[in-house]
Amino acid sequence: NTRIYNMKKWGFYSLGYNVYAGNNIIANCGEYCMVLALGGNYKFIHNTIANYWDKDTRKKEAVYINNYVNNTVFPLDTCYFGNCIIDGTLNNELDLDLNYSNSTYPPNHYFSYCAIKTTNNTNNGYFNGCIINQSMKFYDPVHYDFRLQSGSAAINLPSVTSVINDALLFPTDILNNNRLADGQPDAGAIEK
Repeated sequence: NTRIYNMKKWGFYSLGYNVYAGNNIIANCGEYCMVLALGGNYKFIHNTIANYWDKDTRKKEAVYINNYVNNTVFPLDTCYFGNCIIDGTLNNELDLDLNYSNSTYPPNHYFSYCAIKTTNNTNNGYFNGCIINQSMKFYDPVHYDFRLQSGSAAINLPSVTSVINDALLFPTDILNNNRLADGQPDAGAIEK
């Protein structure tokens, strides 16, 4: 239950760490909202990562994931996003800068029932049930109001086992609303 807003460079930077995080909003950063570099173990459940930075021109995606430097590949043992939102003002808000050449350390990344703004190929087994390039309809993202308006694509994910299991890990949202009251949790940190 953390909010990170308005950072000149990065909101969250991890260099090969183990991170388990839920019900967080990381938003409006001058570069990336989230950097996961040089591998690691990550599990993000019901996070909103949205970059609506308006201080100057932004060229970096909201989320950057990487597993190598030069010719050295580091293990990305787990990089799981469940019921998350990755959004912003760019056409692509997810940069998967991954090296798949080392069979000893193949990157293990997976997006389950997330709402993502991306130009990446999402038909490759790494994305399951994701909502791609649909409007999130936040109330006022420039001013940090990431509540979902009616008609948002992130409202009412399907009642499938993985969605419900992830929601059970964080049954209340960042505002202490019951995520499971209607049986269909919403993506992101805030339940409509």
